[in-house]
Amino acid sequence: MQREELISHFKPGQRIWRITTRLILLATVGAGVAIILMGDYGFNFIGRSAYALMVASALTNLAIISSYGADKASQNAARLMWVVLALLCLGLSEFIASQDYPEAVATSGTVMVVIIGILSAPLGLIGFLVGGFLSELLRNHQHLAGVSIWLVIIGLGYLQWFVLIPWLLYKWKVWRRRKTVTSSD
Repeated sequence: MQREELISHFKPGQRIWRITTRLILLATVGAGVAIILMGDYGFNFIGRSAYALMVASALTNLAIISSYGADKASQNAARLMWVVLALLCLGLSEFIASQDYPEAVATSGTVMVVIIGILSAPLGLIGFLVGGFLSELLRNHQHLAGVSIWLVIIGLGYLQWFVLIPWLLYKWKVWRRRKTVTSSD
């Protein structure tokens, strides 16, 4: 496609949302790398990685929100970033739990709860109620309980960001079109 065809392919407002989404995603990667590589300001490498995931999670949520006005490629890029951060959260919390210090398991649980709470808010917060029930059921199997809680909360977050909100936006657009057509008659 030539440049003119490519530009005309997008709806007028869609272009700004596409640029905004991609800038936020770029800032997400940049902030994450910068935080991990920054000097030792009271955090060790694991602490900096957890902090980087928290910041990246919040920025990714902003990218997802802006991607609703953008094209499918921007939406897919935001979705990919969200899934990668969810998997990195699980990996980091499992790594922390495997460390040899007394509070390792508690620290890994805290890291997981904060990061997946950011990624999946607000619907994922319901998952914390289910997670409390799961942790009680699986109290003798901490590892299985942690992964189960992660699956429930991340599943609710995915449902919220990539199924329910796009569906609601679609229904709202259809309703607006019908209202506009009806009022012009």
